[in-house]
Amino acid sequence: MNHIAIINPFENDIVSEPRQVEEQAVSGLNEKNLDRLLSRFKLLQEGEIPRKSKLPHAQFVISPQAGYGKSHLIGRLFRIISGKATLVYVRPFENASTCWKSILLKTVQELNFPDDVNYECTSEEKPSQLEVFAHGVMVSLITEAVKAGHIFPKNKNFTNILQNLTIKDLKKSHGFLKKMFCLIPKLADQVNQKGIRLYASPVSWLYVLFTSVYINNVKLRDACEAWLLGSSLDRDMALDIGIRNRDVPGFDMGNREAGEICKHRILDFCKLAGFFRPFIFSFDQTENYGKDRTLAKALGSVIQVLVDESCNQMTVITANHTPWNHRIKEHWEEAFLNRLSLPMELEGLTRPQGMELIEFRSCSFNRKAHDRLIGNQHWLEELFKVRAEVGVRYFLQKCSRQWDIVMGENSPSRNIDTYYLNSVEIVSTRSKNILFDPNTFYWLVHEVARVNPDVSIEKLGHDNAYFSLFWTMEGRKIYFGLESGSHWKRWQAVQRQSEIIQQNNKDAKTVFFRTPELKEIPGKGWQTAPEFLKAEQSHLHIIRLDRQQAAKIYGAYYLYLKAAEGNLPLTTQEVVAFVYEKLMWLWKMVTSPIPCDHA
Repeated sequence: MNHIAIINPFENDIVSEPRQVEEQAVSGLNEKNLDRLLSRFKLLQEGEIPRKSKLPHAQFVISPQAGYGKSHLIGRLFRIISGKATLVYVRPFENASTCWKSILLKTVQELNFPDDVNYECTSEEKPSQLEVFAHGVMVSLITEAVKAGHIFPKNKNFTNILQNLTIKDLKKSHGFLKKMFCLIPKLADQVNQKGIRLYASPVSWLYVLFTSVYINNVKLRDACEAWLLGSSLDRDMALDIGIRNRDVPGFDMGNREAGEICKHRILDFCKLAGFFRPFIFSFDQTENYGKDRTLAKALGSVIQVLVDESCNQMTVITANHTPWNHRIKEHWEEAFLNRLSLPMELEGLTRPQGMELIEFRSCSFNRKAHDRLIGNQHWLEELFKVRAEVGVRYFLQKCSRQWDIVMGENSPSRNIDTYYLNSVEIVSTRSKNILFDPNTFYWLVHEVARVNPDVSIEKLGHDNAYFSLFWTMEGRKIYFGLESGSHWKRWQAVQRQSEIIQQNNKDAKTVFFRTPELKEIPGKGWQTAPEFLKAEQSHLHIIRLDRQQAAKIYGAYYLYLKAAEGNLPLTTQEVVAFVYEKLMWLWKMVTSPIPCDHA
């Protein structure tokens, strides 16, 4: 039997990444809901620049149960409006006190992916969403300044020429870039004169955007990203970029203050989008918020802020009926619920649509098997005998079983280990899947760790600047911090706090996780490096994960979220217990004394 004959075209029944959805395979399925989303989006494109468009509600998509295509609908929406909107897919946050920090981190990570959803990596020809956004805002502001008579170009066709220049073209035009850089104060005035009120000063924003898109200086661009993330940076570096002193965050902010800055960054992004194109924020896998009332309430608060205080954006939130009605909605205030649109109910497959899907999935694999599959209508009749519509995933699972029968194959029954290995494989396929995610690590040390009866876990307050929670094990304390930044002053403050903790408990230590894409700590050239390395050998434990280790951890969280959605025949409790045992190597790293050669 040749290789193509043993492939089951129906096995892939879960959307793991909305940007990778297949082309629409079934005519008419959820078209009304898609059209409704597109019609709402078009409202944001109306009016003259700068737009201040506001939608009265977040768009609420609800599914009768798991497997009706929520993520697939988001993927179709993303494909259609790619190039017309800045796309942000928001996975669940795990810590209510850092929700805005988590959403902003995910937003900036999404901004660093290609603007074209068909590509995985950025290049000169395929710039990132951030580069396209920054370029679009700068070009728009210059165009508006010319119209208003604030800038007087010699060439009458200047604005037409400018609007046709690509990012690559402008990067090569050093003389023009110098002129554009000098125009930034005037362009900032233009922002104010248009009635756009940003939380950070417009001049700081424009210098950051200019540097992010046109300057090929890695240190400056990294500093700009840190600023966009609401993190601090050196005053000298801020001066080199053009960021005003008052717009540089402090190094020792607590969660409350950091959360406000992160929220303001998102609101400012949306205001600046009025000079270019709207944002789409998609909140998927919302079932996870139902496990904790504080998480559910935090989600409602986020939605209320986005609807009430932001403009030039469309928020889409998806949910399954049962978890929504019984575990999330009951914790939402009336004000939160009033920010949702009337629900868009997802549809199931009809029998004719099911036949279309079979044709789409199987005809290019094995024509003989395809003909036998559709030739036997008995199993289809049984499937649609009780109800006129069935969920897409349920239908694909039935097709998968019939395919195996036709091919004379016996697919091995799946157990939790098989699902886990598949999850690890899925997250390993795209580099974006293993970027630093504080929610994954918080879930590990807050939820999974509870399997161990010897561990007592205590969350820390909003005002703690460095640590999220700590464990107590037989009198020993282990504190956990979630830091993606790499600034020496921030880490110096972390080191000092770690020393204070150890002074109060000589067996205590602090733990920080670092994923492969993050910069090395301590950084090259740090004057504080000798002192820092000494701390690493004593009480400050930085666990540096390689790509394979990160994939195992992120695969575990992916498995958990899919179980929470109802997409797998597993309970979240089963997954948590399994993950605790599967990641025993990680727990040993966390609880063991710091290795002498750790630094």
